[in-house]
Amino acid sequence: MEYEFRPWLVRWLYGYAFLHFLVGIGMTWMMESTFFESYHQLVLGRFWPEGSSVIARELHLWWLKLFGATLQFAAIFMAVLIYMGDRTRRAAVWLWMMIGLVVWGPQDIYVSLQRDLWIHLWIDLFVLSSMLPPLFLLWRVDSKAV
Repeated sequence: MEYEFRPWLVRWLYGYAFLHFLVGIGMTWMMESTFFESYHQLVLGRFWPEGSSVIARELHLWWLKLFGATLQFAAIFMAVLIYMGDRTRRAAVWLWMMIGLVVWGPQDIYVSLQRDLWIHLWIDLFVLSSMLPPLFLLWRVDSKAV
């Protein structure tokens, strides 16, 4: 039996992969724009409350740009996994994606909260709460299809 909502869940996840790719491009190529200035000040202020040096700011920008490129890479892998899960209907694909999120999320939150960066907590919780339910539903649907 075909589940009517399955294609919509897959599209939702493709949208997330595409969004991750776009965010990665933005991080790599636009982190120096004034649009992100308040974010830079927030993060740098958690490490240097008295004010950061130019070198610290450059290092911060470099890490963010590097992470942006890594995010693009992860988005491509995410899209490939979604494609494989959709085409093969193997529940294990969705399960592994869930495991990846469950491993990543708490660690990212923990590291962020060590520096009192609550914005990362809210972003992480948003990502987890909007990706885990569709993955879980796809896992359940494809588990029953076997």
